[in-house]
Amino acid sequence: MKVQRKQKVRSFVFSVRDPKRIPARTLAAFVDNIVLDIEAYKNSEDIILLTQVTDWCEAKGLPVQQAKMKRNMGMYYFYNKQQDKAYRYINEAVDFFRKRKTGEMLITSLSDLGLLHFFDYQYQLARHYIEEAQRLYRLNRNIRYPVNFLLYYRAGILLSYLKEYDASQKMLETALELARSPHDKGSTVLNMGVNYKRLQRYEEAIACYQKAESLYEPTQLILKCGALNNMAELYKVKGDYDAAIKHIMKAFEYLECKDMAYFFMCFQTYTEIKLLQGEATDIIYQLLDLLRKVKEFFIYKSYIIDGLYIFKKICNKDKQLLTDFEKELKLLLQTAGETSELFRQELDICLDEVRLSLSVLSTN
Repeated sequence: MKVQRKQKVRSFVFSVRDPKRIPARTLAAFVDNIVLDIEAYKNSEDIILLTQVTDWCEAKGLPVQQAKMKRNMGMYYFYNKQQDKAYRYINEAVDFFRKRKTGEMLITSLSDLGLLHFFDYQYQLARHYIEEAQRLYRLNRNIRYPVNFLLYYRAGILLSYLKEYDASQKMLETALELARSPHDKGSTVLNMGVNYKRLQRYEEAIACYQKAESLYEPTQLILKCGALNNMAELYKVKGDYDAAIKHIMKAFEYLECKDMAYFFMCFQTYTEIKLLQGEATDIIYQLLDLLRKVKEFFIYKSYIIDGLYIFKKICNKDKQLLTDFEKELKLLLQTAGETSELFRQELDICLDEVRLSLSVLSTN
């Protein structure tokens, strides 16, 4: 449905010869379609369409629609890892809707602003904006799906990171009541399982992951893969390595290398299990090769850091492996360190630990 609506919008926008002749009501309807389907607008050519529609709204004297498009452009830049531009456009939208007291779009934009801060590890700022959005929602229950769902879903994930698990679970339970699509239902139950895992209630966590996998549609293989990886992680923690390997191999079958982020995640889980089984030495260079191929550092930085520490743990007593690892870390710092100061600091810490291990080995 999203793809069809987006195609309809694209066909309309790129067929317009005289924007002045577009009826205001028609333009407003297309803007609302983009708001609804903004996750579909991630490709490099989409920014041309979004900018064009924004300009038309301004030319037609449609300030509300123009502000909606600024929010849309902010989310486009968020999806494309251009945080500065994302903050700029989302903040402009928030300021406009706050002055106009436009309920649903103000709640939407505040929730988006909270999401941006969450991904920048600014959890208290994220909480501030999400809680403001929730206060407004309680005053206006006529907010439509998926705005209402996302508000509680995002709050649940944020509170989990803040280790407020009871509050997180309540938010996710509300989100599940509001969820309509298999994707939203499955992802909500999955995050309930994450809470149980963090509370070390492993059987309840596994039950949630199993339910999440069953809720996702048969075509949503990447999402099913994530649930299976989580199950493998838990069986690993429990010491049931055979069950862990079984689930991670099923995840690989679903994945078929179609998504780099999930492949990275699953490969790390597989490596950890093999390490615990004492069988990891033969795959450490596969992990290193995978790290070399990563280009989108913003997306994968947490996976990269985890992968680096897995590698260090495996080769901690092997001087040649550590020397190779040191070289790779230096290259990674040159190419990836500029993307985030926090990321650079983490890479520096890892490099210092590798050098310390090499120094110890050299003195023995």
